[in-house]
Amino acid sequence: MQPPIELSLDSPSGLIDIRIEPDTDDDRPASYSVTILYPNMASGISRSDIFVHTMLIDPSTLAFHFLDDEKGIHPKVLAIEADISTAIVNSQM
Repeated sequence: MQPPIELSLDSPSGLIDIRIEPDTDDDRPASYSVTILYPNMASGISRSDIFVHTMLIDPSTLAFHFLDDEKGIHPKVLAIEADISTAIVNSQM
């Protein structure tokens, strides 16, 4: 079983914390659950926006993309999709 991936990315708002967990017990799972804590200032108080999405592999490119469900994907989360996909692919090597 593959361990979770911890990732931090810089943004203009601060540090984005990301936890990526495989959805199966396979060594190379085709889907991951991604929890993103995106920094946000509200009324002078730092609070994180929390996003939880599933990423699936695209067999033609071997890259991972967010599963776009009924709630949609926030644009600031879409902006870091490639970085998260790269982290997943690198962890599988």
